Amino acid sequence: AVADALNTVAASLALVRDTLGIFAVVALFLIVLVPLIRLFLWKLVFRFIGMAAGLLGQKRAVDLTESFNSLLTVILAVICFNSVVFIVSVALVVRIAGR
Repeated sequence: AVADALNTVAASLALVRDTLGIFAVVALFLIVLVPLIRLFLWKLVFRFIGMAAGLLGQKRAVDLTESFNSLLTVILAVICFNSVVFIVSVALVVRIAGR
């Protein structure tokens, strides 16, 4: 299932690149990349806060930061899924407009 999704995204990006050029592909990646980087940075922040709280013996704070980290993981998965849908949708619009 994952391989099929990756093949679909790769074909969609190839279609966008062939039709609109490499600039469109770079723009799509930048639109998708910015929120992903921000989420990864927030995950790192909460990981370090949890480690510091663990060193200070604050079990409740560690549990809270682990919960935040789990929530950010779910949000990251949702954004990745939406990014795939966004790329495929752009490719479909380009394909339909080209006819």
